[in-house]
Amino acid sequence: MNAAPPEPPEGPSGQVVILSSADIGPYAGSVASSFEAAGKTVVYKTPSEWAAMTTADFASYDAIALPDPNCTFNTGPIAAAIANASVWGAAVDGNIIIFGADEQFNHRAGAPNPEGQPFSDSMAPFVVGDVGKTGAFVSLSCYYHGKGTGTAIPVLDAFSVGGVTVVHPPGCFNNGHIVETDHPAMNDLTDEVMNSGALLDLLSSQCIQHLALRFPGPGQCARCR
Repeated sequence: MNAAPPEPPEGPSGQVVILSSADIGPYAGSVASSFEAAGKTVVYKTPSEWAAMTTADFASYDAIALPDPNCTFNTGPIAAAIANASVWGAAVDGNIIIFGADEQFNHRAGAPNPEGQPFSDSMAPFVVGDVGKTGAFVSLSCYYHGKGTGTAIPVLDAFSVGGVTVVHPPGCFNNGHIVETDHPAMNDLTDEVMNSGALLDLLSSQCIQHLALRFPGPGQCARCR
């Protein structure tokens, strides 16, 4: 009999800051609930409050989160985070997840699933898993759906100024591959879950991801791997 996989580590109690304008729509709060399940207290900041925060303010949190605002096709909900990307980005020294899809909007189909929301529930403990550091979760929602190759993604200037762009080959992005497999928080995620639609309890014919990303080459981004 195979042993049960270890539970994701739960660090000491702390806080996660979420930009309030990014957590909107009928399925808002699912990402926040995942962080709460990981033992964290969620603190919402309005765009004006976010804009007034310093790097030290952001560094006082266990994670910084920009959830999916209901599959929005413009970056208005994260305008405050784009405007001061260099400020909050400088505070991030822990685990980072950038998600090219709309995890909260699509969770509507997964609501009856007794497994809950496997992506968010695995994402949250991973992001806060580097104890004593500040992690980050950035959902790119539907902001860049259909945008052409080379389109800049300014919110990711937080990690690499001008270095992350859209790659938009034809076809459906249902062929992703998980490369970060050595963290216990990833135990419930497989390529099949992430690509087949099981992630969101949707049909496998759906295009789960809304974009692919091009990261800088070796030596051009200290935090890209």
